[in-house]
Amino acid sequence: MKTKVDERFRILLWWVLLIAVLIFGLILTSRLKARIERNSYLDIEKTAEGRLSDIEKDFNYALSLLNLLGAEEDDFFKGNEKRFTFVREQLNAVAVGLYDSKTGELSISADPALSLNVGSEELKKKAKEVSVSGETMAIRGNSFFANGDLGLLVPVKKGGVIVGTAFSVFNIENYIRIISEPVYNGAGYCLLTDNNGNVLVPSEEFRRYMGNAGAANDLEQDEMTGLFGSTREGNFTKLSRDGRKYYVITKPFNTLSKYVLVIVVDEAAIFRNISPATKGVMAIICMVLIVTVTQSVYYVVSFKKKKNEFNDVLNYDELTGLPTKPHHKNIATGILKKGRGNYAYAACDVSEFKYFNSTFSYEYGNAILKYIANVMSDALVKDETVSRTSGDHFALLLHYNDTDELTSRLIRILDTASVLPVTYDGRQPRAVFTCGVYLVGS
Repeated sequence: MKTKVDERFRILLWWVLLIAVLIFGLILTSRLKARIERNSYLDIEKTAEGRLSDIEKDFNYALSLLNLLGAEEDDFFKGNEKRFTFVREQLNAVAVGLYDSKTGELSISADPALSLNVGSEELKKKAKEVSVSGETMAIRGNSFFANGDLGLLVPVKKGGVIVGTAFSVFNIENYIRIISEPVYNGAGYCLLTDNNGNVLVPSEEFRRYMGNAGAANDLEQDEMTGLFGSTREGNFTKLSRDGRKYYVITKPFNTLSKYVLVIVVDEAAIFRNISPATKGVMAIICMVLIVTVTQSVYYVVSFKKKKNEFNDVLNYDELTGLPTKPHHKNIATGILKKGRGNYAYAACDVSEFKYFNSTFSYEYGNAILKYIANVMSDALVKDETVSRTSGDHFALLLHYNDTDELTSRLIRILDTASVLPVTYDGRQPRAVFTCGVYLVGS
C-alpha cells in the first residue's frame, strides 16, 4: 500500500513539474516575443521619425514661404506676381495662391506648362474652411488639383485677424519618393494619412497593392479607416487579413496635428529579424520543453508498464499463469454478481504431492502443476474461473444446472488431470485428487 502511495505521489510531483515547466516556457516565450516586438518597434519608430522629419522639413519650409504671401500690406489680395513666382520656384510647387475670405476671390501663380483646375468651387470651399477654422490643412483632390497633387493650405492673418488662406500645390510624386524608401529591410511600406485613415500620400508599394486586383493578402485602403485612433504611443496596432498579420505603427506630425505617418510591416518579417542570441534562447526553451514532455510521456508509459507487471505478479501465479487467490476471489465475485444461474465452488488438491517432488524431482513437480492448470483452464466455459490458491491446491468456480451434471463434469476434469506427463525414465504416474464442493446456488 505504501509503495502505491509513493508511486502516485511521484507521478503527481512529475505532472506538477511538467505543468510548471510548460507555464515557465510559455511566460518566457511570451516575454521574448514582447521583447522582439519592442525592439522591432524601436527600429521602425526610428525609421518613422527620420521619414517624418524629412517630410516636416519640407512642410515647415512651405509654411514659412506661404506666410510670406500673407505679408501685411495694403495690396495683399491684389496679388504680387514677383512674390508669388519666387515662392512657387522656391517650393518647387505646381502653383501657389491666395484666397480672400471677404470677396471669395482667388489669386493664383501657376506653372504655365501645366493645366490646373485651381479655380474650382471645391478649392474655394477648402480655403474657406481653413480661413474659418484657422487650422493648416493638407489635401488631395483630382477635382481641383490635376493628377491628385498635394495641396497645403495655411490661414492668413492681418492685424491678428484671419482674412484668407494661402495655398500651394505640390507634385505628389516628390513626396511619394520620400515615403517609398525601403522600410524594415523592404518588408514594410509607408503611408501619410489623416486621423480617419484616409490616405494622403501613398508609397509605391501601397499604390502597387491597390492597383493589383489579385493582391488578396495585401491591405486595402478601406481597412485603414478608424484603425489609427486605437494606436498607443510606443505600441504596435495589430491587423489581420486573410490569415496574415500586420504590425502597424503611427507617428503624428508636429506641424500638421491631424495627419500621421503610418508604417505597415508584415508580422513574418518582424520575427525573421531575430538576433542570434534570442534565437539561441528560444532554441534552448524549445529543447527543454521537448525533453520535459518526452520524459513525462516516457515516465507515464514506463509507470503503466511497471504497474501492469506489478499487477501481473500480484494477480497471477508465476508458475501456472492462473489467477492468485485474491484475484480469483475478485473474479468469482464479479461472476456471481451477474446472477446467471447456479454455481459450485470446488477446492481440489493433489494427494501426496510431495511424493512426486521427492521421487522425480522438483522440476517434474512443477511440470505436474502446469499440466493440471492447463487441463482445468481448458475445461472452463464462459463465466467460469480456476485458480491455484497455494502449492498443489486448486479452486474452480463452475456453472451447473443439476448436481448429477456437475458431478459428472468434475470427475471428467479430474480424470484427465490425473494422467500426468511421462517422466524422464518413461513412466507415466497418475495423481489422486481430494476435492470438496460447495454449492453456491444462484
